[in-house]
Amino acid sequence: MSVDEMAQLYRSVMTDLLDKHCSVVTIRRKTKHTTPWFDSECRAQRRRVRAAERRFLRTWGEVDRQKWLAKLKLLHALYELKNSTYWRDEIAASKGNMRMLWRSLSAVLGETFSDVFDDHSAADFTAFFTNKCKKNLPPRVRECVRVCSVFLRWLCDGK
Repeated sequence: MSVDEMAQLYRSVMTDLLDKHCSVVTIRRKTKHTTPWFDSECRAQRRRVRAAERRFLRTWGEVDRQKWLAKLKLLHALYELKNSTYWRDEIAASKGNMRMLWRSLSAVLGETFSDVFDDHSAADFTAFFTNKCKKNLPPRVRECVRVCSVFLRWLCDGK
């Protein structure tokens, strides 16, 4: 058996084992709403603009284009008004209290979460999986896992 065939066999066996004993779990993290000033009035206006845009794209009439662009300008003006009013009110509500002001600002500027993978290395995964298997598997299978984890460490470290 060549090295390539052994690597392919190892990959397929490990994939099967991982799929069986450690299936993929999707975790969703909800991101914070970054525009707190966006309300139902903004949503309604945006719907009207999109309806006007769809009408223009359906007819390609100059009158429909002008109506769409006028509604789009109104939407942008509404966004600017809502944004500036919201932040003016937030600053006024803090009444010079910098801690309170920073709390409201950091809610918008702070770290957001997403479905991006975390900074876990292959070595971290190997250690976690090995420890998990040591607790739950019979001795013969544990030996197989130990050999696989040594091989994975060897691959991860490039030795």
